[in-house]
Amino acid sequence: MTIKTCKFRIGDVYLFHTTDPGCDSRTSLWGIVGNRDAENRICLETSSANLRKYDYWTVLPAEYQFCRLSTREELRDFSFNLNRN
Repeated sequence: MTIKTCKFRIGDVYLFHTTDPGCDSRTSLWGIVGNRDAENRICLETSSANLRKYDYWTVLPAEYQFCRLSTREELRDFSFNLNRN
């Protein structure tokens, strides 16, 4: 699905991709969606491209066009690795 058509739920983990509508987990940016900022950009509470290094309180870069909600297994992996950091 596209970023523009997605009805984001704050606090859920989403996968974002610049070119792949399926958002392959190996090449996607993973992130917990927060509120939108004053410029209507999507804020990420935490995000990671590799599940090793996590960034906190960032804005989703504009080049990301596609997204999908994580699966239960992906949510588990994201949470487990986040807590190991």
